[in-house]
Amino acid sequence: MTTSLLNQLPAIYAHLLPPVFSAPIPQESYANCRSCHMCEPSPVPSTHIPFSVASKCCTFPPIIPNYLVGAYLADDPSRTLDDVSMPGRHVTPLGAFPNAESLIQYTRILPDGFGRDSSTICPFYQNGDCGVWGYRNAICSTYQCKHVKGIRGKRFWEAVRDFLQCIEGLLADYCAHDLGISPTYLTHASVDFFVTSQLAVAHGTMAPPTDDDWGDWAPKKADFYRACAQRVRTLSAEALAGFGPHRYAITHANLMDAYTDMTTPTLPLYLKKNPRVTHIPFDDTASFFQIDYLLKMPAVVWPLLDYFDGATPVDRALSRANADLGICVETDYIQHLFEQQLLVPLLNG
Repeated sequence: MTTSLLNQLPAIYAHLLPPVFSAPIPQESYANCRSCHMCEPSPVPSTHIPFSVASKCCTFPPIIPNYLVGAYLADDPSRTLDDVSMPGRHVTPLGAFPNAESLIQYTRILPDGFGRDSSTICPFYQNGDCGVWGYRNAICSTYQCKHVKGIRGKRFWEAVRDFLQCIEGLLADYCAHDLGISPTYLTHASVDFFVTSQLAVAHGTMAPPTDDDWGDWAPKKADFYRACAQRVRTLSAEALAGFGPHRYAITHANLMDAYTDMTTPTLPLYLKKNPRVTHIPFDDTASFFQIDYLLKMPAVVWPLLDYFDGATPVDRALSRANADLGICVETDYIQHLFEQQLLVPLLNG
């Protein structure tokens, strides 16, 4: 099954993003937010530690850029700034930000506490769902706990994230500057989560902007955000690309490389079973396989892997396995096992 990036991103981007965002990509069937597989206790003995059902992967304090805050407010008149500036957060000309304490606590729980330590649960997480789903930032929109295309899929989603973070910075700065926010403030502020969290850790504090920073918008911040959204909605894709042509071009080229790599099957002539894989029998029809995370697959995959010894060509190994095991596995499935690193080329040892 396939989908597109545009189907998974805030609607405000639809007219701004390059063609790759409309191109077909694999549906991430291993990552299901509605029924989170990462929250399920392992049904078999393994080193897998499930995510907390109270948080799923939402143990993350997001920055929501100004134009997305504006879209959130403009799309429903009943919404107010209080909905995005609850305790632990504050509003700035660049968007709705977590405070320094939230950012510092988030860095403290990494890596093992991610998805498991509910002390950093996102304030927009409501009854198992995201309360700002249609207005999510780049990091939240592109995080996938598992990838149907394995390491190539992971690289692709990271490239999408990096491109969208570039877009977020360009758009947030454009809106704020165009609406008269002080250049002095904008020079020292950033909508980039990684930069902002590092500054919070380094300084231990992060003062909210002053009324002077807001200028004439200080008493009407909600109107400011709506004006940001309106500017983005009327902006052209060409104008956006021109805001930061080199950074835009670099992150876009990286995204295109990652897309091509993910969507162009490349199967080595020789493969062997990954010596790192752990096989965990489950029942007569299924088994779990663990390298970096648990995957549930047909039980026949385990004996199938043994036919790939690194010395027999893949097509011949598959033919023998199909004959001996009485199965009908096609090369596409071997491609999938390779992408999930259950089968590896000889250079992997």
